[in-house]
Amino acid sequence: MTVRKDHWIDAKKVPTVVKGSDQLDVLDDVAAKEGYVSREPRKTRKRGRLRNPRSEQIYSKVYPETKRWLLAEAYRRGVQQGVILEEAWELYKKYGVNVC
Repeated sequence: MTVRKDHWIDAKKVPTVVKGSDQLDVLDDVAAKEGYVSREPRKTRKRGRLRNPRSEQIYSKVYPETKRWLLAEAYRRGVQQGVILEEAWELYKKYGVNVC
């Protein structure tokens, strides 16, 4: 026996709205203007999602204190670790020693 709760909703009674293709086209246009990219699989022969601009990966060996700093800084700023590395690289190119 199932116990009904106060916040329980019977999904069979919820009305469904079928959107026509013209409404979906309008939504797609608005989303494109706002900069949203569809994450649905492509209709071409290529499989998977669209490629993210930050798709490259690196594997680096660092000292434990460097790793802790990188993780803490990324967490504090609410960004990914790659953003911290990219910004550090830009600062190095701007102010760093010219090796070449």
